[in-house]
Formats: sequence, structure tokens, C-alpha cells
Amino acid sequence: MNQNILLPKLAIPNRYEIHLDIDLENFTYNGSETIFIEVVEDTTELQLNSVGLTVNSCFVENDNGAHIDGSVNYLKDDEKILLNFEDSIETGDWKLYIDFTGNVVDDLRGFYRSKFIDKNDEEKSIATTQFEPTAARMAFLVGMNLNLNQYFLLR
Repeated sequence: MNQNILLPKLAIPNRYEIHLDIDLENFTYNGSETIFIEVVEDTTELQLNSVGLTVNSCFVENDNGAHIDGSVNYLKDDEKILLNFEDSIETGDWKLYIDFTGNVVDDLRGFYRSKFIDKNDEEKSIATTQFEPTAARMAFLVGMNLNLNQYFLLR
């Protein structure tokens, strides 16, 4: 695991709203995420922590109606992604929207699979979590610097 976990302080994430649609037969999931950010310096790129996720689309919007589409570059060795935007994101409050896919993994980090025996003695699969700061990036995209208080709504 890469120890370089701090992200540039161009934007401060304040709240995450995350929806996961989980397929326990194939151990995959689709996710949609809205990150409420405060951009503190004009930028055309944002970095997020991410391991093993595929971003299908991303864009930012603000309350004034501005909409800027983004593309993604994977920085696998750094356990991050770099979102590049068509235009500059100016200082202020924005919402970052991301659609992504992931796998429910076998190891005991992030979003992983487990089993239990039900009351009929049948083995059932479940998905469970281990969300230490460097493990959460395996389940959804996070802009987490360890010294920040952030709020998560997970559905």
C-alpha cells in the first residue's frame, strides 16, 4: 500500500452521498456518488483516493448552473485517480458527481465478501466492510485527508 495518502488541498470535501447497487451473485456493484466540495483554488483537476474502481463518468456542477464534464486518469501506484475537467472549476461550492463500478473483494479490506449459515443451515453470501481511511478507497472514491472531518451518507 502506498503511504502517500494526502491529496492536494485544491478542494475540501465536506459531505459524501453514496449509493451502491450490489450484485451478490457476481460480487460486483455499481455506485453513484455525490461529493460536496469547497474549491479553494481555481483548478482543472481534482484527485481522489481510489483502488480497484472503474469510473464510468464524472462532472461537477454549482448552484449557478455551471456544469463541467470530466475524464479520469488512473494513478494506480499512488492509489488515486486524477479527474481532468474541460474548463476551470472556480473557487466556491460545487458538487462532484461520479458513477463507478467495483468488485466485492476476497481480502478483508474495503468492501469484501463473507458467508454465514442461515437458520436452515444454508450458506449465504454477504458483503461487509472494513473502512479504515486507507481501506475505504477500495469501496468508493474518497477525497480524504486524515485531519479533516467529513460526513458520509451510504445507501
